[in-house]
Amino acid sequence: MGSILAYWSTSSDIRSSSTLDAGSPEAVNSGTSTGYYGDAGFAPLYWGYGRPGEYADRREMRKHYDEEVMHTMPDTILVLLKATPDAIRSRMSEGKSLFPERHAATMFKAEDAEVVLGRFQEEFENSLLAHSFSIDTTDSTVEESLQEFVTKVEPHLTPTDRERIATQD
Repeated sequence: MGSILAYWSTSSDIRSSSTLDAGSPEAVNSGTSTGYYGDAGFAPLYWGYGRPGEYADRREMRKHYDEEVMHTMPDTILVLLKATPDAIRSRMSEGKSLFPERHAATMFKAEDAEVVLGRFQEEFENSLLAHSFSIDTTDSTVEESLQEFVTKVEPHLTPTDRERIATQD
């Protein structure tokens, strides 16, 4: 059974703030899902731990968890959803969000958009996961982003995934 792990460029990007796991609820609950990508992106900047070369270096931890995911869920698909810094700042200032409570409590600051986007892009590019793609939501509606996801995920689906989808209709 395949898994789809989505991580977000920033917690303020309303189109990219969800984690999907089609294969293993335990992975999400144990922290071996996309939480470790968020930790790699945000911990050194906002929580004061896990910087390169320090104890619990989050880049090294991401590699370790990628290896674990590849061993236990080799069909996992990593999806990076992103937008330009200006689009993120605009969305933040508009105050529109599908998850207003979560975004109200975020530590993310609009002025950090470039740094945070860069960190998530770096982690995406250095991922050990065999299947991945990105979606830029800058100029897309939620519906357009979803359609792009459907198109891009198609080549990564396993026969079991396809069978399961077919029986859902």
